[in-house]
Amino acid sequence: MKKVTVDLEKLKWPNKCAACNGSATRVLTVDSKETKAVVPFGAGVVTIGKVTRIRYPVCNRHFLSGWFASGLSQRSLFYLMLGVLSMFTALAASLAIYRITGNLLHGKETEDFPYGSVTYTTLYWGLFFWARSATPVRFAGKTYFGTTFQFNNDEYADSFAKANGRMS
Repeated sequence: MKKVTVDLEKLKWPNKCAACNGSATRVLTVDSKETKAVVPFGAGVVTIGKVTRIRYPVCNRHFLSGWFASGLSQRSLFYLMLGVLSMFTALAASLAIYRITGNLLHGKETEDFPYGSVTYTTLYWGLFFWARSATPVRFAGKTYFGTTFQFNNDEYADSFAKANGRMS
């Protein structure tokens, strides 16, 4: 994985897929969330900051997987916790259905909550880390010299650096 630092004002993307270097026909977005403050508001908190959204090219073959992976991996802590809560909600619903059918079919109650919670937690974090590795382009940070992008494809990172007048 290579990192390239560029100036956002003069950003240029090579006209090829960021995942496979094929011909680019679609675009995906990468978000950078810069939090300036976290303010208490009622029962929760509000984050104040700026979101920078950058579009990069991909081919049709990598569009759907890149879109799904980007959606999972570029979440803020708030949305990450919502994901965990939604997984536990799905767990509770599926176990309720399992217990109802177990009671009807077998005449006894099942006690599989620990197995289900471990399964769903493993599934959620497995998807999250897969998405982090499957996202072709990610923000890696901001410095005084510009914005740093991280690329899964080293060849694309080199052509991106060349298009923006940088040495990778």
